Formats: sequence, C-alpha cells, structure tokens
Amino acid sequence: PFSWGSAHGLVVHSWRFGSMGGGGGGGGGGSAVHPNFLANASWEDPGVASWGFVDGPINYYADPNGGAKEGGRFARVETDVQGRSVSQDVGIAATPGQSYTFSVWARSSTTAPFSGQLTLWGLGGNQESGATPFTVGPDWTLVSVPLNVTQSGHNALRAQVYMFTT
Repeated sequence: PFSWGSAHGLVVHSWRFGSMGGGGGGGGGGSAVHPNFLANASWEDPGVASWGFVDGPINYYADPNGGAKEGGRFARVETDVQGRSVSQDVGIAATPGQSYTFSVWARSSTTAPFSGQLTLWGLGGNQESGATPFTVGPDWTLVSVPLNVTQSGHNALRAQVYMFTT
C-alpha cells in the first residue's frame, strides 16, 4: 500500500452502463436507452460497494464533501502503479447485434492532466472489448466507450477504468 495523496488521482462520478435498443452501431431509429445496469453508479453508497480492483490495490474514497457533478458523492481513486483499474461486472448475456455503452464523468484531482482508458468487456465465450483512451483536466468531462457485440457466448459485461497517470 501507499499513502493517500502520494499519487496523482482521478475523480469520477455518474458512471453509466446501459444498452441501446435495436442492432449494433448504437441503436439508431429512435431507440430508447435502457436503465443503468451498474450498482452504486454515483457512489452514493458509502465506500465502494459493488466495485472491484482486479489489477492490484488502489486508494479509493467515496467523497461526500461537495463538488460532485450530480448527487452528493463522487469517487476519488489513485494508484502508484500505472495500469491499475476499478471495475464492475454485470451478469448480462450479450449477443451479437446488441450495443452497450459505458460512460463516466471524470476529472483530474489536480490541475495537471490525468490519462487513462475506459474499457467495456464482453466476458465469457469469445471475449471482446471496446476501449476509449482519455486525458482529462480539472473540469468534469464526459468519457464514453461503446461495445457493439459481434461475438457469442458472453455471460457478463465488465465496465473498467484503467489509470495510466500515477
């Protein structure tokens, strides 16, 4: 473990993972967006219930002290090892032709830029993923990644945020 504040951190809020109606490529045709599939998506529950750290430990805190994009809390996460991440698996049997999107509001914890990557994985069967690299500054920025499912056999989807700045 390392001490809190010893690394440059990322501030995240309003995680959203939903699907678009219709076929792949974003739904189109006026399709409705389905509800958010993530648990504790806005970090309103104290701690980081429902979130995991599959690449090693990170420092995290559900901050209730104002400044959230919406709601009362946001997450502060930081690591001293490039490439560590925070993620959540959702039991969805995605099939070819379906389209999903994972989005977060993110900002740097300081005035310096913070870089990372949003990834949405189709787990089980023939795994696949969509990835969006990002760099954010001190202002809230919406970052999204689509996954247009082309492979079969998925039994879960993983919404994951990799941290590249330490």
